[in-house]
Amino acid sequence: MSKEVLLPSEIPDVTNPSSESDFKESDKSSDKKQAKEAKEDGTSERRLNRSKLEDSINLSHLEKLKQKFKEHDQDDSNGLDIDEFEQAFRAILTRNDGLSKEEMKVMFMKIDTNCDGTVDWDEFCTYMLLEYKERQDMNYVNETPFPNPFRFVSNPHRDTIIGVGFMKALNRQRADEDGPVTYSNTNGRFVTVDICGTMGLWNTDMQLQKSVVLDEVKSGRGKKGKWILAMECMSNTSKIVVSTSNRELCFYDLSAGNYDLCFVVPCFDNAITTLHYWFNPINHNEAVLVFGDSHGQIGRLIFSSVQQGLFGADSIKKSNATRRILMHDIYMGRIDGVKLNLQSIHKDWAKKVMFVPNYDAFISCSMDQETSLYFGNINHVGEKKAGSIFSVYKGVNAFDYSKDYIVSGGLDTVIRVWHYSMINKPTAMMKGHSTAVEHVIVSEHTNSIISVSKDTVIKVWDLKDHVCLQTLI
Repeated sequence: MSKEVLLPSEIPDVTNPSSESDFKESDKSSDKKQAKEAKEDGTSERRLNRSKLEDSINLSHLEKLKQKFKEHDQDDSNGLDIDEFEQAFRAILTRNDGLSKEEMKVMFMKIDTNCDGTVDWDEFCTYMLLEYKERQDMNYVNETPFPNPFRFVSNPHRDTIIGVGFMKALNRQRADEDGPVTYSNTNGRFVTVDICGTMGLWNTDMQLQKSVVLDEVKSGRGKKGKWILAMECMSNTSKIVVSTSNRELCFYDLSAGNYDLCFVVPCFDNAITTLHYWFNPINHNEAVLVFGDSHGQIGRLIFSSVQQGLFGADSIKKSNATRRILMHDIYMGRIDGVKLNLQSIHKDWAKKVMFVPNYDAFISCSMDQETSLYFGNINHVGEKKAGSIFSVYKGVNAFDYSKDYIVSGGLDTVIRVWHYSMINKPTAMMKGHSTAVEHVIVSEHTNSIISVSKDTVIKVWDLKDHVCLQTLI
């Protein structure tokens, strides 16, 4: 059997005084290290207990503490002094054993904001509210808006996707339920269209249900070079509208599953580059289709009887023939239930336009530096610009809005937050992108902004504190 043997050089010389002193010094340093670690463990444990002190206070504790404060108010004292404060807490709470007298004194001094040596009920409640608010804000900042990684899905498109929309589904009602029919914001299907006219239909889990090539584009693509420039979903009519390079609007019916072309509005002055559709959630007959063209002109198709027919009552036909609606007839008021307003706003082509129902107005943007962003009334007629004009260096590429603010992004890579009534200067500017901002989305539910730049970097911003919460690459 082999044994481990120490070589002579490895055996410590215990007879050597220097060696003995080395052993003593090492023992002392080891003892100091252990004492330091124990002290740190005790401190961390007390910190843990202190951090959980607010969590241990429930409604019953608050009622008992309030009674303690009332008792001292009755004896003409201003509140609890440090000794009474400590006694009250130790009598009511059972989870503060880890708090030393010194730490209790520090907490007392934090609550005693007027520095009079006593803590009253108002000071205590203010401290608790601030503690909970700070903790809530920290939890909000620490939360990751998009914790899951990207999921790439295969798609039928082989060309640039120019539009992604959501076709809302009807909310099912029981026979005994009264009230207007409503549309769901979560149930429905996504619609994607590329520049060559290929349309994809997706469920809410982004699983492809069907892909088709729009007939009018397919028949004219090779002969006339027709391309799709913009697309918008019209949920209350089960249709989509697309603009083409032939300066026309095409309306496709998705209700029957045939995806037939039902209306064509030709002969616009310029090619329409952006679309936005809105319908009244209470009265589905009321709807607005706003559009912008390649010369900076903004148009509004205002519908008043959608359920009776998109372009008048006689537009509902049993035949599948496509009906051509002349823009001149709409402009002159010859088509029932729809009117057209046109207005020259920008000196460059319109990049985006949106209808704002709360103000009965619209917002449009362009790369023109003088009229980068425009906010005006939907019913205004005439060439005079009666709305608010926001000027931005290098123009505005994209925007979105909330009930209080407009958020924009452009070539200068800066995200700007504007108030509707303050057009001279943005209320906030957020920097972080390295290339031009292509898309901006405002989420009022989470009080955040999502921006996408040209290099496919996605950033999530806090709308309140104007800081970046997450960057997705």
